[in-house]
Amino acid sequence: MEILLNWDVDIDTIVDGGNTALHLASRANQYEAVRTLIANDCNVNIVNDKQKTALHLYCSKYGSMDRLSMIQELLIKMEVASLNMNNGNVENLNITTDLSKQYVKFQKKCIEEIRRMKSTKIKNTVITFHDILTKRIDQIALYARNEDVVQVMEGSDYQTMFPTYEDIIKRRFNRGILKYLSNWDLTNLKNACK
Repeated sequence: MEILLNWDVDIDTIVDGGNTALHLASRANQYEAVRTLIANDCNVNIVNDKQKTALHLYCSKYGSMDRLSMIQELLIKMEVASLNMNNGNVENLNITTDLSKQYVKFQKKCIEEIRRMKSTKIKNTVITFHDILTKRIDQIALYARNEDVVQVMEGSDYQTMFPTYEDIIKRRFNRGILKYLSNWDLTNLKNACK
């Protein structure tokens, strides 16, 4: 799945029955696939021909509260970081959580972490960890040209500084590196063909 995501495949493509990849992964109890799709900006609000979201399918078929809680927390993380807001991914959060004390506490943790990310610059640059979290992948590809940024991202300090978002930061930076490398390869190919 990561390979497809790195090549900018439309993860919200609708197939038989109005289902998306998220619907299919939810119905097949593929938690890691569900998590990966949500973290990569899929639209969780798409309903299939039976008017069911992927989360509805997952809850009705499996109802695993542990995994459901993890999905709810991921959606809260995305909302607090203002990720996916352009396509309305998390506007129906009320379907997934009643913001109980557990979720309010988690939401506050996310807000605090985002605040620290916005003010923490990466080494000798003006780039913040929040930039890695929220900028477009092509912009992150430009950051991958900076040796200081690459060095920090290869270390693990940021993972302890931002434990809630470290997985998303790492995944987005890796996608940026792949984009940078593919652009670099194309430039080399163009120069070789001259």
